[in-house]
Amino acid sequence: MSVTRRKFLKMAGGSFLACTATYAVGDYYAYQMKLDRRELRLPKWDADGFRIVQVSDLHADRPRSAARARQALEMAVSLKPDALLITGDFFSNHDPLSDKSLVHALEPLQEARCPVLGILGNHDYKCGIGRLYRVIKGSNVKILCNKKAEVRGVTIAGYDDGLFGNPDPRFIDLTNVSRSMISMVHEPDYVATVPTNSSLVLAGHSHGGQICMPNGKPFYTHLGALTYYSGYYPDAPAPLFVSNGVGTVGPDIRLFCPPEINELTLRSA
Repeated sequence: MSVTRRKFLKMAGGSFLACTATYAVGDYYAYQMKLDRRELRLPKWDADGFRIVQVSDLHADRPRSAARARQALEMAVSLKPDALLITGDFFSNHDPLSDKSLVHALEPLQEARCPVLGILGNHDYKCGIGRLYRVIKGSNVKILCNKKAEVRGVTIAGYDDGLFGNPDPRFIDLTNVSRSMISMVHEPDYVATVPTNSSLVLAGHSHGGQICMPNGKPFYTHLGALTYYSGYYPDAPAPLFVSNGVGTVGPDIRLFCPPEINELTLRSA
């Protein structure tokens, strides 16, 4: 069946309007910051009531995305948690102009009155770890790369990135850690590589899919987030929580998956 020029133009115009509307909705969702508050009951946990805020995937490369990341960190600091944990991907690209954007985004952390602990993500490696360490110097973030920290009787273990780094669980002496142990990995599918006595594993990387259907199911998730991509998975190899994160990769849009920070109050089961 032949298509007349008029029909073709109507179809093309309709497609253009649909794409424009979808992009506008995606742009809207990308800047609707959400505070996700949960109480998790953990079977291997003694520090009842310990409260953390997780922030993931800042991707603070440009003034607009840096403003979004800064908003997320201002919210996180205002909640006055026992620990503020950043699960990787501070950067997205190699443009040195993004250094100033990240510095601007991290400024609220100077007001934090709790430990601020972070890990490395795959994009941090792509953009250069040395560069990241230079940019975040003085930002109040301590990077745990196959290292642990003790916070009020809780062991917090940070693993190197699973895709581009060298995560090595041998840094954990299981005879010298708290029964209450939080492990941080960037890619959630690497939950299987951390010690099974981890009380809770935190991850990001997936962006919750970033582009999702109205029911929140993603159209696509990246390597490292094929099995676990959003929310709480109590039956993973260790209890796992995956944040939808703050920033974006590729088009700066989110669809039915707004950016979020996560306030988790941890209870003994």
